[in-house]
Amino acid sequence: MWLWYWRVIRLAVSCCKLRDDFDHIPKPGLWGLFGGHVEIGESLDDAVAREMAEETGLHFDHADFTPFVRLVSSSGLHHFAYKLTPPVDPAKVSLQEGAGFAFIHSGQIDQLRLLPEARIVLDHYFATL
Repeated sequence: MWLWYWRVIRLAVSCCKLRDDFDHIPKPGLWGLFGGHVEIGESLDDAVAREMAEETGLHFDHADFTPFVRLVSSSGLHHFAYKLTPPVDPAKVSLQEGAGFAFIHSGQIDQLRLLPEARIVLDHYFATL
């Protein structure tokens, strides 16, 4: 299974994205998970498939994703994480946003400067394996 974070993980591996170091990017240089925002009139399911395509160049149907966890940040922002069932070939990822990406396992999580929300989601994911 892959985990797709809403605001990619196969088996016990997570795909994290290094945030760009641009003025308009909140918390630049930290590691997070792929994701984005829901457009007006768009469902969460459609948004997660759209964001996956926009950020990675990978195209999946919204039916390929299943809800994993929802969390609410201290600011009241709702974050949703989805699992992606079909396998993904890392060589086919065409990074469209972010400064880089890496596949990590649970033993590497402490080596990354993670966004707090990403850390919560990843800790929960690895604990459920």
